[in-house]
Amino acid sequence: MMDIGLLWYDDDPKKTLERKIGEAAERYRQRFGAQPNVCHVHGEKTEDRRQATIGNRQVAVIPNQAIRPHYFWVGLEG
Repeated sequence: MMDIGLLWYDDDPKKTLERKIGEAAERYRQRFGAQPNVCHVHGEKTEDRRQATIGNRQVAVIPNQAIRPHYFWVGLEG
């Protein structure tokens, strides 16, 4: 469970899922000073992926029906 997360919205159909997560992760890093390791996304947006590579780090992509389409909830777990 995340203690602190950042909710990010991006509905640009031209961007890949990985790019959207990367931009959300970068904003999280700027704001909180740490690289997130998890991103919750609406179930339809996972594109059968469970990991995204952001820079040289892996971010777990977790389908979550509680997340609205086009929103990305990034943070640290574990």
